Amino acid sequence: EAAVIAFDAASLNSGKIRQVLSSTTPLRGRISPDGRRIGIIQRVLVDGAARDQISLIPFAGGEPVILTPALEDINDFEWNPDGSGLVYVHRVSAEERSIAAVDTTGRVRELMRGTNGTVSGVQVLADNRVIVADPDGIGFLLIDRTGKTQAHWKVPEWSGGMTSFSGSPDGKSIAMIGWDRPFDSILVARVDV
Repeated sequence: EAAVIAFDAASLNSGKIRQVLSSTTPLRGRISPDGRRIGIIQRVLVDGAARDQISLIPFAGGEPVILTPALEDINDFEWNPDGSGLVYVHRVSAEERSIAAVDTTGRVRELMRGTNGTVSGVQVLADNRVIVADPDGIGFLLIDRTGKTQAHWKVPEWSGGMTSFSGSPDGKSIAMIGWDRPFDSILVARVDV
């Protein structure tokens, strides 16, 4: 059985670490920017089928509340900078992914759709623009909250692929970690937005 554990710096010093949720299914989570909630991707039953959905848990503890509608599996999510909601990637079908925004009451708005080769990980920048990475690790899209593409960057051809990426706090650059195909070594690169 897995657990979601919550603590702050003072808790570490005092030894007062508390379990917020005990479950067999939390897959990953992120604390909201205001520190009041934890968003987790959790496997739940939806119409008899196991689906990876986003649930919110109060940081102080309590029952998780499923935030996303009965969708195909959620792949990734990131909080809005102000904590008012999040942006997530979910599978629409075997061939299609969607990027959507949801507020903390559960209102959803789709931002864009793409094939599996176009939509994978997601990061929200400080100005609320969204960076989307493709699962093949060959590039990034920068989209606004209407879903309009503002920029498209391709990873250099010599790169073997991207394993993770993150937007800078000021929203001016992306750091990516991947591997260098010819030398099979780790690659860290910065892309200016």
